[in-house]
Formats: sequence, C-alpha cells, structure tokens
Amino acid sequence: MSATLAAAPFLPASLPAPAHAATARTRWRRTRPFLRVACAYALQEGQSRRFHRLPCGHDLEVIAQRPPVPAPVERPPLVFVHGSFHAAWC
Repeated sequence: MSATLAAAPFLPASLPAPAHAATARTRWRRTRPFLRVACAYALQEGQSRRFHRLPCGHDLEVIAQRPPVPAPVERPPLVFVHGSFHAAWC
C-alpha cells in the first residue's frame, strides 16, 4: 500500500481590487490639505510646531523645543515618537 500526498488546491487570498479604487484613493490624498487638528496641543514657552507631508500622504506634526540658553551641560537630542506604525518614518 503506498501513500500519496496531494498538494492543496491553490486558492487566492482575496480578489484583486478594481482598477478605479486605487486611483480614487490616491487622488484624495494628493488634494487633501494639511491636517490641522482643532484641539491642537497647546505649545509651551520655547516650543514650535511644524507639519510635514509624508510620501504616503499622511501628515506628521513635529513639535520642537530648543535647550535653554546657556545649556548647563551638553546633552544629546531627545526624540519622542507617538503614534501607530507610521512612526517608523522617524
């Protein structure tokens, strides 16, 4: 008696998206203005705010604060990234 192993049939994970779906989504991202949050974080003294548009179309808000002048000791810059997987751009 010999056992034969049969390969599972090929099943695609999902059907391809319609051709117009990708272009509509891209068009919306290109024309969307920079996101300005209505309840934006109130800046403290010495802080500045900048917005940067990522290649994927998302908006990145950058809040920066310069060290006090004169700085008591030389310290490396501190970077805090908050957000979802898009934080990988930083």
